[in-house]
Amino acid sequence: MTPIGSYRDDMTHPDANTLNATCDCIKTDATGLAGAFDAVGPASLDAILATRPHLFAPLPLFIDDADLAAMRTAIAVLDRVAALPGFVPDDELDPLAREDHGPHGALMGYDFHLSADGPKLIEINTNAGGALLAARMIGALEGAVTLPPQHTQFEDALIDTFREEWRAQRGAGEPGAVAIVDAAPTEQFLYPEFLLYQALFERVGWRAVIAAPEAFRFDDGALRLGDDVIDLVYLRSTDFGLQAPESAALRDAYASGAAVFTPNPHLHTRLANKRRLVTLSDDDALAALGATPKDRAVLARVVPRTRCLLPEQQPALWSNRRGWFFKPVAGFGSRAAYRGDKLTQGKWREIWDSVDPDGRCAYVAQALIPPPERHVTIDGVRTPLKFDVRAIAYRGQVQLFFARLYQGQTTNMRTQSGGFAAVLPTSDPCCVAANAS
Repeated sequence: MTPIGSYRDDMTHPDANTLNATCDCIKTDATGLAGAFDAVGPASLDAILATRPHLFAPLPLFIDDADLAAMRTAIAVLDRVAALPGFVPDDELDPLAREDHGPHGALMGYDFHLSADGPKLIEINTNAGGALLAARMIGALEGAVTLPPQHTQFEDALIDTFREEWRAQRGAGEPGAVAIVDAAPTEQFLYPEFLLYQALFERVGWRAVIAAPEAFRFDDGALRLGDDVIDLVYLRSTDFGLQAPESAALRDAYASGAAVFTPNPHLHTRLANKRRLVTLSDDDALAALGATPKDRAVLARVVPRTRCLLPEQQPALWSNRRGWFFKPVAGFGSRAAYRGDKLTQGKWREIWDSVDPDGRCAYVAQALIPPPERHVTIDGVRTPLKFDVRAIAYRGQVQLFFARLYQGQTTNMRTQSGGFAAVLPTSDPCCVAANAS
């Protein structure tokens, strides 16, 4: 094992920065990882890695317990503040997004960068991917790793989550048929995860299908796929508002409450639209909404300053672009998102071409929080990879932490030794033991 030479001031736990720079002492066990996927047929590890060789990182990421606690606290506060009346302005709620049938949003994703000042929230996702893949991988770590209960019990917690989503709208019972929905699902990079969800739902007796939006029809007050009536939709589509023509049946089923949708257009508008980051980073706006001083203090520490792009700001933002990251308000997967220091004048013009001259926010500028680094050995050379931390939560309670390691401007799952990585707290006995070896 690699010696660890740095400790916190309390001399109890190794320092996460040192572990991430030097420790190769815990690795993903290839045999264990293969066993975690062999049981689901088409999603076997060989089939996954044949086209996705950099999906799983060979090394875990270490995070100080204080940072993990700070992220938990922040997510609880974010959930509380997002429920305040008026958090979403009325003029941003289209008729479909106004429909709130009760679900809270399964598998909410909160992405953080770690900094010297603690975790910083980069964005919130209603269709966050990777959780089930990462959970299977986390269980395949070598060594005496003491995984917290949310890791070892994650799949059971997921089933409970979907049951709660069902009962939040229906009051009792369970769904009979569940659909996992995305555009061209078999072509999606995370299609293997869809297969895992299908197997998970079928394990508890729910019929489960994977289908594209256009495969459904809405007849006689029911959402149908072939001969099946679909009771619950796990929506992975990036057509967040169900506005595309091919989503017409889904749109009607959601509007009428004929099926339970999680996540759904209401939840995306309330939580994941990046205009919400503008409010969450504005203390005056939060005070006007009725957020408590304590909650506002948490958000001031965690949410980087975010502002809507308005025409009069263009010269100042260009001059200071190195300090900002620019994102479309309804973007996903880093599409059309740019670090200011990487922006060309051509891309800058494209951004401003999408800005509404009447002041409707189409793009945001977020204070740049550089991603931290995890060092790995590639071809005998110690190499820094960037990482972000994703927390999966339900109703403000974290169910799972994992990380994504990468090189380049944004996460990409195409970096050697990168991909989904386990997150280990520095209090884990394996981290302390590493120093003594």
